[in-house]
Amino acid sequence: LDDNRNPLYLFALTPFMSGGPEDFAKAKLISLAVAVGLVLLIFWMSLRLWGYDTAIAAAAIVALSPATAYMSRYVSADALFAAAYCATVFVIAGPDDLRRSWPAWGALTAAAFLCKANGHLLFLTALACGLGRHGTAFLRSPAPWGAVAVFIALASFLLWRNAAVWGSPFHHYYTPIIWLQNHDESLLLRDTPVWNEIGPLWYLRNYTLGEAAGRFRDGLLAAGDAFLLGMSTGPEALWPRRAIGSLLLAAAGLGAGSLWREGRKNEVVAIAGTAGFFFLLFSWAAWRTPLRYIYPMVLSLTPLAVLGLGRCAGPRLRAQLPWLGRRSCLTAAV
Repeated sequence: LDDNRNPLYLFALTPFMSGGPEDFAKAKLISLAVAVGLVLLIFWMSLRLWGYDTAIAAAAIVALSPATAYMSRYVSADALFAAAYCATVFVIAGPDDLRRSWPAWGALTAAAFLCKANGHLLFLTALACGLGRHGTAFLRSPAPWGAVAVFIALASFLLWRNAAVWGSPFHHYYTPIIWLQNHDESLLLRDTPVWNEIGPLWYLRNYTLGEAAGRFRDGLLAAGDAFLLGMSTGPEALWPRRAIGSLLLAAAGLGAGSLWREGRKNEVVAIAGTAGFFFLLFSWAAWRTPLRYIYPMVLSLTPLAVLGLGRCAGPRLRAQLPWLGRRSCLTAAV
């Protein structure tokens, strides 16, 4: 009846667990394997959308990222969620095959939801992409409803459990906590009648608009700093990471702008739009924005950063990107 951890990560660990003290080491090795899989996923998805040069350079940036190193040794569902998140947004960003891409999207969104409770929010950006491509005719086609059916079929056991035990199919322990000002409030209110009342209306009754604005401002600063640290690659010292992260984030903006001007707007909405939506969501949780929450977003933006750097680089440097990427990936592997 755990309402804090969704089950997919635990399902993945179960075949390798024996109940002994060695299980922790095994779990860390599985996290390392998932991190390696993330590098390969970024390479493969970038290869499909933008070609080999972008793919190898993006994979190198991810492989040498301190954030990836951190996720590879962290025993949690976050790396697996990052994989499901990136696969989902890249599937929607890709070629518009309604018969194949949307059922695949439904399955990947179910995987994201079974990893972490906010995975179902990927529905919102997928809906924006579908409407952007096809207008309201998209809602009359079988594609979105087929995707919803696949999602429900795969996640039905958790949706049913949540509804039966907690009263909502999308219930999670942190759902009320995001409307509190700090973690101490959750400890004080958890076992009181007030706990079931906590939500947007409860927040507006108990806090002023000025307090809400201050909370969101602090959250933007905290999430923004985590974003820069996550976007970086190379050294682990904080200030170089912030500088490199700022450069790569600016490059991602340039890459998104160039795709938009080329008419590839769906790729920008799917990747940058989803990242922006989740960034604002986590900014509201001003005291809950650790790097592991931000990591899926910065991971998905890495290919856009490579595209932006390629637009800025001269032809000689651009020609060296595949060679630099291969060397960087080899260094990361060693």
